[in-house]
Amino acid sequence: MIRSDAAATAKLVFPMQVGGKYQLYAVFTTQDGHWYVEPDKPFSVPEWAINWYGRPSFMERGGAQHIFVRVEKSDGTPVPADVVFRTDKNSITLNTGDKPSGWQNLPIYDGYDPNAGEHGGWAVYVDGADLGVSGIGLPYKWHVSTFIVFRAVDVATPVPPPVTPPDPGPVVRVLTIDVPTVLRLVATAPLTIEINKGV
Repeated sequence: MIRSDAAATAKLVFPMQVGGKYQLYAVFTTQDGHWYVEPDKPFSVPEWAINWYGRPSFMERGGAQHIFVRVEKSDGTPVPADVVFRTDKNSITLNTGDKPSGWQNLPIYDGYDPNAGEHGGWAVYVDGADLGVSGIGLPYKWHVSTFIVFRAVDVATPVPPPVTPPDPGPVVRVLTIDVPTVLRLVATAPLTIEINKGV
């Protein structure tokens, strides 16, 4: 998972378990809705997020106090998925397919103080993921948006191991001959018989 230092500073809670159809892929923040690096702002967007996700087609990216969620295929293209935004008081389900950019969002207003050990009151889960991100809110009551990306788990179709036929064990051959035939063989050509004690 890729996450910005600001996402860690905001005291977001990341899951440790991995599973389901989607995995947590990236988490980052913006401050004051700006999509350029501002070194004096602790929740400024990181350069990698600008390069990967700061596309003009992402019209709503300037939201200043939102949770943004995107669900992607393993190649990074967006896919429609149900996103559950949850607090202890509310639960809202929205679909990422409703947005051309693939980003679903929800404005939030709950502030908290990370220095006091507090966490934001929002959590996000994606249908098909066995995990989510919690502790989301507005650190210090500042205008901070949190961006969360879930990516499909690229599960390769298992290739069965080559089938090796079982060892049949020692092969026993039984030769039945009658005495007159042996005598004729001895008389016309030399006969060599090898006996392998392991067979």
